[in-house]
Amino acid sequence: MNKKLTSIAVSLFAIVFASATQAYAQTDLEMLWKKLDTDGNGFISPQEGAESKIVESQWGSVDLNRDNQLTFREFSLVQLPKS
Repeated sequence: MNKKLTSIAVSLFAIVFASATQAYAQTDLEMLWKKLDTDGNGFISPQEGAESKIVESQWGSVDLNRDNQLTFREFSLVQLPKS
């Protein structure tokens, strides 16, 4: 029985840790978005995106509709390096 409780506790810890890590990554994305969207129009232009090497290097794979601007939904696909 003790082994089962330990297993449950470890599983719960893993779930909580994963959720906290995901929330942290979202916060990093939101901060980068606010920094890059300098004109505040709700889109990232290629010129704004060029201010971040990470965004610039992934532009082609995250601009899904190829309209040459990123919505936050598209921007959220940017893969930030692990801290």
